[in-house]
Amino acid sequence: MSQISSGALGSSAVEAQVDASDYRPSLRKFLRSMVGVATLSAMLVAAADYLFYRQRIGWTLGLFGLLVLAAMIVRRNHRLKSRAMVSALTATAVMCGLLIVQPGALRIVLALFGVLTVSALSSRGWTAHASGWVTRWVELAGRCVIQVELDIVNRLKWAQKHNAKKVNFTKLALNWGLPVVLSVVFLMIFAAANPVIGQWWDSAVNRVMNVLMHITDYVAVGRVVLWMVVGMCAYSLLRGRLRARDMRMLQEAGGEAVLGRVISDGLLVRCLLAFNLVFLIQNSLDVMTLITNGTQLPDGMDFRTYARRGAYPLVATALLAAGFVLLTFRSGERSGQLSGAEKWSRRLVYLWIAQNVLLTAMAMWRLTMYVEALGLTRLRISAGVWMALVAIGLVSIVWRIAAHCSNAWLVRVNAVSLTVVLFGCAWVNWDKMMASYDLHNCQEMNGPGPRIDLAFMRSLGPESIPALRELEKNANNSAVRTCAGSYAFSLEDELQQDLGSWRGWTLRRAEIADEIGLVMGSQ
Repeated sequence: MSQISSGALGSSAVEAQVDASDYRPSLRKFLRSMVGVATLSAMLVAAADYLFYRQRIGWTLGLFGLLVLAAMIVRRNHRLKSRAMVSALTATAVMCGLLIVQPGALRIVLALFGVLTVSALSSRGWTAHASGWVTRWVELAGRCVIQVELDIVNRLKWAQKHNAKKVNFTKLALNWGLPVVLSVVFLMIFAAANPVIGQWWDSAVNRVMNVLMHITDYVAVGRVVLWMVVGMCAYSLLRGRLRARDMRMLQEAGGEAVLGRVISDGLLVRCLLAFNLVFLIQNSLDVMTLITNGTQLPDGMDFRTYARRGAYPLVATALLAAGFVLLTFRSGERSGQLSGAEKWSRRLVYLWIAQNVLLTAMAMWRLTMYVEALGLTRLRISAGVWMALVAIGLVSIVWRIAAHCSNAWLVRVNAVSLTVVLFGCAWVNWDKMMASYDLHNCQEMNGPGPRIDLAFMRSLGPESIPALRELEKNANNSAVRTCAGSYAFSLEDELQQDLGSWRGWTLRRAEIADEIGLVMGSQ
């Protein structure tokens, strides 16, 4: 009996010893990893504080993006052998370079997606599923807020499970806390015994007390928010070890089977017949109105209002139609397996998509007339780009159904199209283009377009200075000349202040200063 008891005790002791030995290397590895991540995160926080807090935003935004990429490379350098990682790093670095040339909303968004993609590749590798990428981006963005807390909770749960929490964390507190506390006690004793140390001690205590009494002078709320946001985001991106979820149900066609039981072939044919009829009426009225230049419009509506009201809702309608097709047509079907109702549904969906393409063309026609009547704006340019992408998407849907491709293939094609188009748009100086177009087509310059919107020109920033100066010289309205000169002067003053700070400098701002002959004053 004693032998059995001693054997059981020996077995449990061995198991406890194994658990502890297994835990200690894991804890040491975890702590080393967290020290590296925390150090890199702290460096990025310090860089963000130095570059952005109460400073003008310029080329430093691109510099910070490159610093984030460098930190991720240092953290995950073993992943650089992957072609996908090299491609993502190169594309993101190029976008950060464009931010150095001139920051912009589109460039910032693309750079953020690039950073998220690099982080996802470093932690999980490549996937061909678009749903997997969306899940990774969303998960990374969400974990920026809770990653630190998750790591603490998960580590405590793991330690408790392995019965090693008390042993390791108590030992850790003793190993580091006791030396620090005793060192402070010895310093206090030496300060009382040694005048030199006492002077150092009094000076240090006075400085600490001064900082504590004037803490708001050193640490403002906005600064703390900047530190927290940058720190949590940097930690989450560099941490890189996300919990792998089982995403096969999202990546496979599980949802299509459910829809197949709800939407029968007969119901689908009836829906498509009704949709085609409604679209036929809409497209016929659009063609008649556009051909007759709006002579048959209702009372109280002019051609400009018609053009403005029609452009954006038509794009939304086309997107809804595309979504309906994706949800109701199962992927991978073959023509030999189709019933009579399914063949009719295919014919009707081809007709409906053709009408959607026509609908998108009508929307682009309306947008063109809208621009001719009211000039270019960022929203109108964006609408034109999205209409082109919608047209590409509709054509790819036809190809997907005809070639029996999967929905995953369709999403990949449209994701590539979206990336290529947005990446190309990031290279264009849209603000200068809008200012030039509105200048040469406005009534004040004897153009065929609308009256110039000086407030909008002012909102375009330094890129509109050459156009405003030309308006000041050649406009046929004295009030417009005076206002344009005033706006140009204020923008030049802002440009001078931006270029007077090395943080606010950008290549494009420097080029504008050279173009208008701006002389920099002393700062």
